[in-house]
Amino acid sequence: MRGEVFYRLFRHALQGMTLFFVILSIVLPLSAQQKFVRFQTQINRDEEGRRLLLPFFVYVDRLRDEIYVIDGRNRVIIYNTALYPLLTLDKRRGVTSPLALTVDAEGNLYIIQAPTEETPFHRVSVFDRACFWQKDIIITTEREGEQFKPYRIAVNRRSEIYLAGQNFRGVLLLDQEGALKGLLAPVEEGKRAPIIDVKIDDEGRVYLVNITDSKIYVYDEDNRFLFKFGEKGGVTGKLSQPKSVGVDVRRQMVYVVDYMRHTISAYSRERGKFLFEFGGKGWSPGWFQFPSYLDVDSRGRVIVADTFNRRIQVFEPMESSGGEQ
Repeated sequence: MRGEVFYRLFRHALQGMTLFFVILSIVLPLSAQQKFVRFQTQINRDEEGRRLLLPFFVYVDRLRDEIYVIDGRNRVIIYNTALYPLLTLDKRRGVTSPLALTVDAEGNLYIIQAPTEETPFHRVSVFDRACFWQKDIIITTEREGEQFKPYRIAVNRRSEIYLAGQNFRGVLLLDQEGALKGLLAPVEEGKRAPIIDVKIDDEGRVYLVNITDSKIYVYDEDNRFLFKFGEKGGVTGKLSQPKSVGVDVRRQMVYVVDYMRHTISAYSRERGKFLFEFGGKGWSPGWFQFPSYLDVDSRGRVIVADTFNRRIQVFEPMESSGGEQ
């Protein structure tokens, strides 16, 4: 009898401890998150009130305070800084299969579009500030026997176009008309590194993301290598599958999306030192289900495409957060 009573007490105690650690595992990440960033709000509807469908890309035009979202309905939705939907670009405006986009200093919009039956080739469609189509840059580039399929895009102050491709090693550098000017290709273990994303910050620095080796490469505006950071792993301070970066120049922060760990990691902009992370797998505000892209707006808000939760989450930085002093 005593043995049975002892067993029951032990079992209840064990269950209580398990519940305690489950709660602790939830509370501690949220406490750590709120120390550096704070969930502000989310975008999950378009201008017609329909739910977003698997949003996988977000870009912020910081000069005009506009947010561009691409979702699974093959469209680009433009929101203002108050997160109100302003305009949708779809097939009525020549947008049929958008993959990624950027905006240059003059307000021109560059959209990578995948092939369709009507247009069976990869292209970069260029729109003016009023979002009217101007031209298509046809992408038929092959490099060292590889078929190049454009996947991510950036444009620098000289209107040069950087293109990262699907499963392509390096980044192509093109002129305004699409002519090849060169290849920006960091090397890992004697081979050109596969680059999944390219981003240019407000001071012209170029960031390349290597999802395979979990590395971020940083170059100056003249494409001179500065440094790299990131370490592969499945724990805090390491990266499993980084897919995108966003840069807050004022706070000297670089944010990295970790797709498989469902988190956002923050690093110092000057040396790439790990600072903190936030998020984790979940459905509630502040949690993610395979986040795929992010950007930072003029206020320093971190805007994340939380793809399988069908929303864009917006986080506000705490004033105490920041890069290395």
